Amino acid sequence: MEKQDVAKVIAELDRYENVDLSREFYNMEEKLPVPTEEQIREVLRKIDKLPPHKNLDCRACGYPTCRDKAIAVVQGIAEEEYCLPYLLEQSKRIYQQLEKSHRELQLSHQELEKAQFQLIRAEKLAALGQLAAGVAHEINNPLATITIYAHLLMKSLGADDPRREDVQLIISEASRTKEIVQGLLSFAREKKLEVGPTNVNEVLEDVLGLVVNQSIFHNIKIKKSLSPGIPTITADATQLKQVFLNIILNAAEAMGGKGDLTITTTQDRKHVKIKIQDTGPGIPPEILDRIFTPFFTTKAKGTGLGLAISYGIVERHSGKIDVESKLDKGSSFIITLPVPESKEAQNKKAKKETVVFQNTH
Repeated sequence: MEKQDVAKVIAELDRYENVDLSREFYNMEEKLPVPTEEQIREVLRKIDKLPPHKNLDCRACGYPTCRDKAIAVVQGIAEEEYCLPYLLEQSKRIYQQLEKSHRELQLSHQELEKAQFQLIRAEKLAALGQLAAGVAHEINNPLATITIYAHLLMKSLGADDPRREDVQLIISEASRTKEIVQGLLSFAREKKLEVGPTNVNEVLEDVLGLVVNQSIFHNIKIKKSLSPGIPTITADATQLKQVFLNIILNAAEAMGGKGDLTITTTQDRKHVKIKIQDTGPGIPPEILDRIFTPFFTTKAKGTGLGLAISYGIVERHSGKIDVESKLDKGSSFIITLPVPESKEAQNKKAKKETVVFQNTH
């Protein structure tokens, strides 16, 4: 550094030589407010330290006791959140709330996926139904011609004519085709529901009365556990009978005419449940999701429409069908149908809606 620069710095410092940097302090006494017992208890309550067994006096906050900490909070020199046990408890509660929200979100997601699947399936079934109706109408006319001429041909043949067997096969297959076409039309038309008060126990008893004398049921043990207090539902008894008949016949065929068929009915305030359980071989997991698909069947002479029609009938009743199956242990079909609201519940709901409506104006 040159001499000129040094002289310049010294001259600059000389400017502050007489500056007074001293400070004076005055003794001021400031008293902190004395909290009331009610204020102290309120703070202890907020940090969950009011019950004696939770008054830990852990000193993690820097105060000797929880009471001292509460006094400091009231005086404004401490914050109630800075309490380790309190923070841990709050963290635990938040974690539990997050867990609950996560579970609820998972359930909502599953319900949404299920609803989406049902919507897609319903759209597919509607399109397939329209196609099936068109195909059925186109097949009916030539099928009727084949059947008529086959019967005429049968009458013209002698009793010992070897061709009778072939003609009989034509008639049998034409008859089977007619059944398939009728199934197509039933599936496509979605017959209008003729609803009325219905007791599902009575419908099940009617169905069992129809099938019990069939040869396939001779070696099947039917077990019934029908709830005596089952509520009356609003339904089309004839169409429900078709649903139960389809499932019961399928169960008998799955068991090969041997085994146990258990039919159970239960209820809660909003639903009745019908469970039809067999002891057959079960349904392979890879086809379980397809059993309600139209034309899907594992039977040699099945149409694959029985369960699809049953699914549609239950769906139109605002119900659902669930299937549980284990290989070599059997299958269970669970049908859930809604119970109509009581008049008292409807009146309460109507009053509530009226109050809400009035409050909005």
